[in-house]
Amino acid sequence: MDIGGFRTVRLKFDETCQSSHCLYIKRHNVRVECEATPPDRTMFVANVPPFCNEESIRHMFERFGQISNVHLRAKPGTVTAEEAQEGENFFRPAPVSPGFRVGYVVFDDAQHLRNALKDKHKEVVVLSTHARPVVTGMAKWCQEYRQRWPDPALLHREASRYISTHEARVAKEKAQLADQAGQPDDEGWITVHRGSKKSVATTTLAKTTQITPKERRRLKKQQREKELLHFYQFQQRDTRREQIAQLRKKFEQDKTRISELRAARKFRPY
Repeated sequence: MDIGGFRTVRLKFDETCQSSHCLYIKRHNVRVECEATPPDRTMFVANVPPFCNEESIRHMFERFGQISNVHLRAKPGTVTAEEAQEGENFFRPAPVSPGFRVGYVVFDDAQHLRNALKDKHKEVVVLSTHARPVVTGMAKWCQEYRQRWPDPALLHREASRYISTHEARVAKEKAQLADQAGQPDDEGWITVHRGSKKSVATTTLAKTTQITPKERRRLKKQQREKELLHFYQFQQRDTRREQIAQLRKKFEQDKTRISELRAARKFRPY
């Protein structure tokens, strides 16, 4: 039965329940597409009861095709990257609201989604059976509490792997910086990194020893005679005044020279 564009799926908790509950499903349509829930392979499920979890949703619709992921949320919205990788994390976030929720069922193929939407869903789905019981009450709370904490052995293995990868990456970066230390770039600039002063000095000294003694003496002399020019503001002001005076003097000289050339010109058209 279709209601407002949704197809109904009837379910009940177990065989002892006399009444059924209705889920409403349709194709997931959004304006902004999300990588975790592609519209061509995602089914939107509304009115999900509190006793229905991800495994129950997967069990209900896996007969139509392989399901890659199931997301349950308190209200419709974009599935973030953290929620998409929830099963891969050691520390799982707190469960969503215990009330009625919405879900996103992501199939592996678009044809599987079409099969699920095309079916009439006349049979009532039973969630809790002897082969697949659904945990409720105190047992469910204890199970959710235990799932919040990772296995110490797996956590230790993952931490060791991450530290080894990080140390290898840091060692590789240090080796690259050591190779680049003291090497000028295309414009002649030398980038000095932290802890690379010794290598830069060694490289500079090695390059200095390759020049001739005469050139070395000239460089040393220039270094001794080097001084800070125009360091203070009054020095800069005096320098600008001298430059302006020189420009004015040159301007007057050019005017005088032009006047002399005009006076010496023999052909006078006027």
